Amino acid sequence: MRPGAAEAEQFAAMGVRLAPELIADEEEGFEVMTGNWETVSAFLDCGGAWNAVFAPGAGIVRTGFDWAGVKAILDMTARAPAVLFPGLRIMEAAALAAFAEKR
Repeated sequence: MRPGAAEAEQFAAMGVRLAPELIADEEEGFEVMTGNWETVSAFLDCGGAWNAVFAPGAGIVRTGFDWAGVKAILDMTARAPAVLFPGLRIMEAAALAAFAEKR
C-alpha cells in the first residue's frame, strides 16, 4: 500500500520528501465487504511479516507469512488469531499469486 497525500504531508513535516510516483492517487482505494473488514485490516497490519528469500534472477521472493510474526501482531492489536487465520491464509495465497505474476 502506498502512502496517500495525508501521509506524504506527515512525512514532509518530518523533513522527508516522498517522490511523487510513490504517493497513491486518491482513486486507488478498494471496497471491502463489512464481514471481511477485520481480516483485511489484520492482513494489512501484517504487511511486514513476510518471509522472503533472494533468488538469483528473480530478486527478493516472498515465500509466505512468518506466522509467529503474524500471531505477535494479532496479539499486540488484540485480535483473535484463530478467528482470522482462515481468511489470512486465503489472502496470503492470493498475495503470493499476485507477487508471482509481477516477476
